[in-house]
Formats: sequence, C-alpha cells, structure tokens
Amino acid sequence: MSQVMNTHKLQSALRDFTGTQHYHRVLPRLLITDGVHFLANTTNAYWLVSAIYSHLVTQPIQSAFVVARLTVVGTMANLVLDDGNGHVICEQHIEYTEFPLDEVTFYCSYECRYWVLLLDSEY
Repeated sequence: MSQVMNTHKLQSALRDFTGTQHYHRVLPRLLITDGVHFLANTTNAYWLVSAIYSHLVTQPIQSAFVVARLTVVGTMANLVLDDGNGHVICEQHIEYTEFPLDEVTFYCSYECRYWVLLLDSEY
C-alpha cells in the first residue's frame, strides 16, 4: 500500500475522534486522549508527545490553553506552541522526522495538576 494511501487513511481515522472515553497518563503531568494515543501508537510519535510536554512544563505559560502545531516539510519539521491567539510561546526545529502527515494540531488544556493533550477534533 502506498504512503499516500496510508496518509489518507490516517487522516480519515483521526477525523473519527471527536471526544475521548479514556485519558492515558503517559508522563508525570500529562494525560492524552484516545485520539492522541491512537496517533502516537500508529505513527510511533511518542517523541512528539514528549516534545510538546517538555515545552509545556519548561516554558513560562500564563494560559491554561495552548495550541501545538507540527508542520512537516520533507524530512524536517517545525513545532510551534502558541496561546491560541497566534502569540508564539516557543518554537522547535526538528532536523529529521518520518512523521507521515504534513501538519497536525493539538490542543493542550491545563486541568488541576495535569496537562491534557488532545486532537483539535476532540476539543
């Protein structure tokens, strides 16, 4: 099966996640939804979940809501976290990735002691 077909099927499957039934604790103060869990397992992208988490817990974030967007160009990528209004909190250049999608957006919400990472379709 071609990479394009795999990408198409993955995008289609991700659109089906419109909520979550389970929160998966993957790092000390990070919960992920069923959709993020599916994406990370399917694409071997726990590195991306960890990268987002590392910025959430090390940056001076004044908001309980953050948007994390990964944009892939060829084999390089750029991860940007912003406050949801376009004000960049931090940016990370990734030298090499095999992530199959050109772009993916996550919403990060702070609830009590945990950051919750969810797909934009799950918000």
